[in-house]
Amino acid sequence: MRPDKLTEASIRRGMKSSRLGMRIYVFEETDSTNARAIALAREGAGDGTLVLAETQTLGRGRMGRIWHSPTGVNLYFSLILRPSRAAREVPWLGLASGDAVARGLAKASGLSASVKWPNDVQLSNRKVAGILLEQAVQGETADAVILGIGVNVNVRDGEFPPELTGSATSLRIQTGRTQDRTAVLHGLLESLEEGYATFLRGDYRVIRENYLKRMGQMGERVRVQSGDRFVEGVVSDLADDGALVLRLDGGRTVSIHAGESTGLRPA
Repeated sequence: MRPDKLTEASIRRGMKSSRLGMRIYVFEETDSTNARAIALAREGAGDGTLVLAETQTLGRGRMGRIWHSPTGVNLYFSLILRPSRAAREVPWLGLASGDAVARGLAKASGLSASVKWPNDVQLSNRKVAGILLEQAVQGETADAVILGIGVNVNVRDGEFPPELTGSATSLRIQTGRTQDRTAVLHGLLESLEEGYATFLRGDYRVIRENYLKRMGQMGERVRVQSGDRFVEGVVSDLADDGALVLRLDGGRTVSIHAGESTGLRPA
């Protein structure tokens, strides 16, 4: 399959988002689109700047993992956002973005997409996209937030590295057909723009409700790693502050604000 080329001109054609993608940087290769975006943000790049690469040599996932980034078949992009909100509110942007990516990919594939707390998107219980939020400048106010997104678009079955076999998937695998990466990107930018607007309005109730509707872990027994701590329980709710609520074996509930969840078995 000859990779379809992503260029600023091809992305702008047919792009309906008005806030996201106002400025576009496309790289043939970079270490990480998030790293590029952080550097650009520190140089003053504006709200909605899009940084995209055909491949990443050091693509970053959550918990310090490397994001598998083959050339010309997937989407690897970061958005520079300047919400000027309290840093403690940024997790809501992550949840809004997870729901937005799920909506965009569901529309592109015609399939039901679910979110896996905190920031993974799944098709058929396999990871198809991941989100990584980072602040360009640390502080009490989120002056510049980098929203990094990786989407497995046209990877074929059997092309994932061994450690991802069985846990990762792509739009092509799920639909049985090659996807137009530019069209997928356009759909994602539209849904992300809607999610960002909801976050800027401070409508966290709507973000929570939308996320819960797509959350595929409800009632599932999970193990959550938060720092060097592990907690195991049944997913029972999403708290009013966006934390994951687990019901422990003794009936007590705990709220987890950050971490990585792994499914164990149906409760």
